Amino acid sequence: MTPDADATRGRRTPRRRGWYAGVVLAAAAVLAAVTACGNGGSGTGAQGEFRPVDQKGGTITVWVDSTRLPAAQYR
Repeated sequence: MTPDADATRGRRTPRRRGWYAGVVLAAAAVLAAVTACGNGGSGTGAQGEFRPVDQKGGTITVWVDSTRLPAAQYR
């Protein structure tokens, strides 16, 4: 090795480390934005072999506390 050889060759300097961190953060932001903007599928509501059954009447039991009782008694 010669005396005037670059001592930092092959090592990450703080400036380079900051640049890599910026690139990683930018890539993560782009990935998050693309993921959030997707519609998540075909839009049919059914995934795989699940098929929802048509609802034809019946009763529903709703449990509420005393503060929300007037809203639940709406008919």
